[in-house]
Amino acid sequence: MNILFVTENEISPMQGGTERITHTLSREFMALGHQCSLLYCLENTSLIEASEFAAKQRLSLTADLGGQIAGFLSENRVEVVIVNLVRYESKRQILPILYREAQRQGAGVFVCYHAMPGEDMVATNLGNIAYRLIHGYDQKQALKDLVNLMLPRRVSQWLFGQRIRQKYRLSIEHCDRFVLLSERFYAPYCQWAEVEDTSKFRAIPNALSFACALSPKHLAEKQKQVLIVARMHERSKRLSLAFRIWRKVEQDPELRDWELNIVGGGPDLPYFHRLVKHHGLRRCHLLGRQPVIDQFYDESSIFMMTSAFEGFGITLIEAQQKGVVPIAFDSYASLPDIIDSGRNGVIVPNNDVEAYYHELRNLMRDDNARQQMALEGLQSSQAFAQKAITEQWIALIDELNNNPKTENPE
Repeated sequence: MNILFVTENEISPMQGGTERITHTLSREFMALGHQCSLLYCLENTSLIEASEFAAKQRLSLTADLGGQIAGFLSENRVEVVIVNLVRYESKRQILPILYREAQRQGAGVFVCYHAMPGEDMVATNLGNIAYRLIHGYDQKQALKDLVNLMLPRRVSQWLFGQRIRQKYRLSIEHCDRFVLLSERFYAPYCQWAEVEDTSKFRAIPNALSFACALSPKHLAEKQKQVLIVARMHERSKRLSLAFRIWRKVEQDPELRDWELNIVGGGPDLPYFHRLVKHHGLRRCHLLGRQPVIDQFYDESSIFMMTSAFEGFGITLIEAQQKGVVPIAFDSYASLPDIIDSGRNGVIVPNNDVEAYYHELRNLMRDDNARQQMALEGLQSSQAFAQKAITEQWIALIDELNNNPKTENPE
């Protein structure tokens, strides 16, 4: 089977969640004997090693876009197209043409949605908005965030609602199957798109990035380390809350041996350095992007997530796979698919910094409870093993090939 992935970025496993899952899924398909190719919009200009594909081509968003796509589909005899585009502008330019050309050549199109429906209307804090406006980056989104923050929700929905509807409907209309990360997202997606028909909807979660789990015998070697792995982006990751929580940890004499490591690159890294200095944090280390992150998971005991929204939270299952107990705010619908609170991690009421600190403190002080949760996480994370998720994809592709007009299964 010849499978084409379509993305914004040239793929590398060292990039963000969408890129990592594209890399992982393509490796699994190729291990099964399938051919995988890539169409992308943006070159990987960093020194990060790019993923290998049987064929790949950068799309030029010009008047000849249809010819580029048609030629690539034909030359590589593409039978399946998996679209992992993220930005609306990319989807608006590429999806209609891609779907048209794929239909002409008999290829099935699967459009993936890697986000949380409604994240468009989530506003960040005023400090980060001001920082972005002053320092001249992501200003358009910052202005939109300011509107969402200052105006009543019904007013901002009226202002942005039509564009959101168009954005959400575009993906549904230009695919054979529409793949979300959880069935819990069906209803909110329909609400934002203002549609009722879910016949194209299917749910497949992200796969684990690492091929192997930590052996239970190594849990005793864990250090008094807390880990955050995230893109340095305040609007989605809300590390400002993590710093407020960690300040309480540093003020607690019983927790003086614990350290916090934060791994990841992104546009808000300088902003976060300022916040660390503002809070006077001495045991909080912003390490930037790291070429290998396995060692951080292997050594850490607790994983913190403070995100305002996630599509899935791939770092949570990575943490569980490596015996790191996750704690997260209840800020998005798919979180219970990963964490069974009190068994393999902890879910805290959204925005409750005090409750988060107390749950974190309990984990730090109770070695037995923490190790039991780590053991449970090692087991539960296997539901997202690379082979298991690939099998779900193969079943979905077979379903489309066997009955392209089928409705949602009961």
